[in-house]
This record gives sequence, C-alpha cells and structure tokens, in this order.
Amino acid sequence: MTPDNPQPSNFELDGNGILKPSDAKRRRDMLQWAIQGGVMTLTLEVVQAIGTPRVQMEYKSQATQEQEATTAIENGGKLEPWYFAKDMRDASVRIVNFNSTLNTAEMLAGAFTGTAIGGYLLNYHPAIVNRFIGVASMATGRTLDIISTAMAAIEIADPRFTEYRLGPYFFEQSPTLSAHPSVIDLLTQNSLISIILLGSGFAAPTLGRFYLGISPALFENNHEVAKVVGIALQLGDEVKKMIQAGKKPDEIKDFLLHAELKKTEVPQQNPDSDSN
Repeated sequence: MTPDNPQPSNFELDGNGILKPSDAKRRRDMLQWAIQGGVMTLTLEVVQAIGTPRVQMEYKSQATQEQEATTAIENGGKLEPWYFAKDMRDASVRIVNFNSTLNTAEMLAGAFTGTAIGGYLLNYHPAIVNRFIGVASMATGRTLDIISTAMAAIEIADPRFTEYRLGPYFFEQSPTLSAHPSVIDLLTQNSLISIILLGSGFAAPTLGRFYLGISPALFENNHEVAKVVGIALQLGDEVKKMIQAGKKPDEIKDFLLHAELKKTEVPQQNPDSDSN
C-alpha cells in the first residue's frame, strides 16, 4: 500500500506491513456470524420443540397404547408385559439418569459454536480451505451420528423390543430412516443422503460445521438411548417373571418405580411370612 493507493477502510497494515482486517471489520464480522449462528440455533430449537410429524404420530401411539393397557388392567384377566411398557421406559430412563433437557442444551450450544464461532475463525481463510473443512466437518458429524444410531438399532432389533411394545417410546426421528431402523438400514437407506450431505458440506461449509457442532450431543443421545432400551428389555423380563409368579399390577408398578440397575430381580415372598 502507498499513499497514492490508499488501503481499504476494512483493512489495515500490521507492524510487519501485512494487510489485516481492521478491528471494526472484525467486530462487524463477529456480529454477523453471531446472528447467523443464533438463527440456525433458534431454528433447531423450534424443530426440537414442535417435533417432526413422526414424533407427533408416535406420541399419539403412546397415548393409544397406554389407554389400551389401562383398560385391559381394569377389565382383569391375564396380564401381559406390554401393559407396563410406559413404566419400563420411565424406570430405565431413571436408572440411566439421562437428562434430555441437558442434552438439548448441549446440542444448541454445539450448533451455535459450529456455526458462529467456527464461521468467524475461518472467515479470513481461503474459500477452498473453508469448503474442505466443511466437508470434513460433515463427514465427521455424519460418522458419529451413524455409529451411535447403530448402537440403538442393535438394541431395538431384539425380539423382546416388539414383544414388550416399546416402539412408541423409542424411535428414530429422522425422516430419512424408518422409525426403527436396523444396522443394514443405516447403511442402505442413508447412503444417498450421506453423499448429498457431503456435497452440501462443500457447497455450504456452514452446514458442515453446524452438523459437527451438534454431533457430540447426537452421539450422547443415541448412546444413552441404547442403554435405556437395553435396561427396559431387562425390566420387561422381570415383569414377565412377576406375571408368571402371580404378582398384581400394583406390585409390578411399585417394583418398576423403585427398580435399580443391580436390583431388578423379582422380589421373593418369605415362605414363613404367613405363619406369624
């Protein structure tokens, strides 16, 4: 830069004579990325709050199944383990101590970090660098998502999952997959979507960073769901044993209400208790 060729107001020379963005431009760029990150994070929050059509449908299925179970219990007759599916779900969530609210907060924080902070830090790098980082971010996020979803899919594939009718309580929210996908489904149904996502990471690097930002929370959520489903299946086994032992609905519900991970066996009645 020379006096005859003045430098743009958005840039200035540092002590080494290298042209750098001015402090004013950095502040404007930071605000711009903060707004963009806020918009994408707010959009994610709205989707989380409203839920996809599948979520709404499964919630209706939950209500219908719970009403059927309540009616069946009130009418008497032979008990079935699925009558207590909701109690199994509630107990397993309590045992794992999974905090969905905290997980959502982590996801929103990741969305903002990947979009706003990541965008600002890469703002002054060459476009091609930004694009390749977008692809790499998308690939990493996608891999974490698929691996963790596979963990849950393995548990859901257990025949007891259908027997105990846990489907309405544990399901895949993504519209690109079936409600209860198998590991094979993840590899086949997701192949085209994965290619499209990688392309979008290159075309719009912000999307790649966004996906990478939320992927740790997605991984944690799917991993915790896998553990919750596994414990729910164990509890279902115990409920089946209690039914076979002639336990009443209130006894089964009380067991599930207080069940612990290391204490899920059917409470045994003391044979001498009636002699007192």
